[in-house]
Order: sequence, then structure tokens, then C-alpha cells
Amino acid sequence: MSNDQETIWGPYLSEAGFTIIPHHLLFINSLVTEEMHLTASEIMLLITLISFQWKPKTKVFPSIKTLSNRSGISERQIQRLILGLEEKKYIIVNRRTSNVNIFDLSPCIELVKNLIKEEKNYFRDNNMDSKDFRNMKNIGIFLRKNIMK
Repeated sequence: MSNDQETIWGPYLSEAGFTIIPHHLLFINSLVTEEMHLTASEIMLLITLISFQWKPKTKVFPSIKTLSNRSGISERQIQRLILGLEEKKYIIVNRRTSNVNIFDLSPCIELVKNLIKEEKNYFRDNNMDSKDFRNMKNIGIFLRKNIMK
């Protein structure tokens, strides 16, 4: 962990744990079509699920109760949100007879990776500097028009 992060969060962050969330996931609604838009609760649930994925290409299996406790969302609402994330194809759920499901986050991860790749390719192909472009106000509108056709 960088010293800057330690200054911001304190020296015990690496011991307490943290989750890396790509910026493109945080502003996903400005990058995807309307049918793929996520509610704030769906994003919170996705972030909570991501916090369980410690190694590449692994599935996660927190219980509904654990997801509820960690996210502050009721168990019933968690169940509805899972269905929504499945319908929008952000996750795949392998339902088990017990209270524990197996969640595959690879659709979400691949979507974000593809958004980043397409954005970089577009900037490269058009001799644009993506770092300068990030400061523009309407990046989402631009990306939807030019990348998410």
C-alpha cells in the first residue's frame, strides 16, 4: 500500500482489509445502455460481492445474511437485487439447496475490462490523449455515442 493511502486511511488499512474498485464500475451508468443501468443498491451489492473475490477467476459464496450484514441492505432486498444483477448479466448465480449461492462475477469483470479496452483503443485510433479527455464533462455521452454503439 502506498504511503498516501496510509496517510488517508491510517496505518492499519492493509491489516483491516480493503477492496479495489475500478473507476469504470463506479460510473458504469454513464458508460452503458439504459437497460444495463444499475441502481445505487445494485452497485453496493456488486461492491460487496467484489470484496469477497480475493483471487482471479474464483467464485464467491457469501450467504444472503452475510451480504445483508455487510451492505446494510435487507435480506429480502438482497435477493431481489441478485435477480436484477442476473437479469442485466452482471453476475451468474449457481443456486444451491443451502442458504449459500455461488456467485460468478466474471461477466461484470469482463464488461469493465472491455469498456476500458474499447476506450483506450478509441483514443489510440483517433490520436487522442485519454488522460486529457478524462477531465471533460461529457465523457459518458461521448463513450455511449462512439464506443457502446
